[in-house]
Amino acid sequence: MTPRLLVLDWGIGGAGALARLRQAYPRVPAVYWSDSGQTPYGRLAPDVLARRLELVLDRAAAIWGITHALIACNAASTVLERVRAGLHVAGVIAPAVAYLGALPPQTIGVIGGVRTIASRAYAAPLMAAGHEVVGVATQPLSALIEAGAHARPGALAHVEPLLRGLEHVDTLAMACTHYPAARALIGCALPGVALYDPLDAAMEWVGAHWGESFEQVTGPAAGVEVVTTGDPEATARAARLAFGVRWEDVRALKVERSL
Repeated sequence: MTPRLLVLDWGIGGAGALARLRQAYPRVPAVYWSDSGQTPYGRLAPDVLARRLELVLDRAAAIWGITHALIACNAASTVLERVRAGLHVAGVIAPAVAYLGALPPQTIGVIGGVRTIASRAYAAPLMAAGHEVVGVATQPLSALIEAGAHARPGALAHVEPLLRGLEHVDTLAMACTHYPAARALIGCALPGVALYDPLDAAMEWVGAHWGESFEQVTGPAAGVEVVTTGDPEATARAARLAFGVRWEDVRALKVERSL
């Protein structure tokens, strides 16, 4: 069976993951699913979010024959242990925690959405590994990035207040897939702090666990389909403003809400 890959996020934060996967495995057919027609994942109760993920994965398998799914969303990745699916599924938190946990003891900052920080999905295992952890919810940052505000003059004045209390950390984990789009801006606000993108570890995990089957796919480069349960025009615009990605044909997808 030819592997077929799904990249799932509530919005467009997973666009960076899709681009990196396409570069590494251009022959694997891929689908990007933006679930923005649903209540934001970070606002859903854990069990409700898990059921939503199961619904999306089931639909993706039925419609496109998806065999592998990367959940390119930190909020969704906090509930993956509750998700039952008949395909290969990976998130973005566990590989990053494994990498960061193996670093020499230090102070690690974690920035992300409210769900990600409150879940302690990063903090608990990193503290158990001997690190000091400072978690800060920087929820407005993803909205600023989707609006393209991170690239406008004066953006630093909006970002610096969100990062207060992190000036002394050694390493900062950008625990939202949007945040690497503002890496330069975050670096200006926190000079001397090493910035870490959890997606790096997720890509290494994919290569180690799925890479062999992906690399066996032969033939020309495969297509990519971008779908959303929300507004196709808004999805394409946000991807362009945040990541400079031009999705020319975003298709609306009607799937029942799980609430």
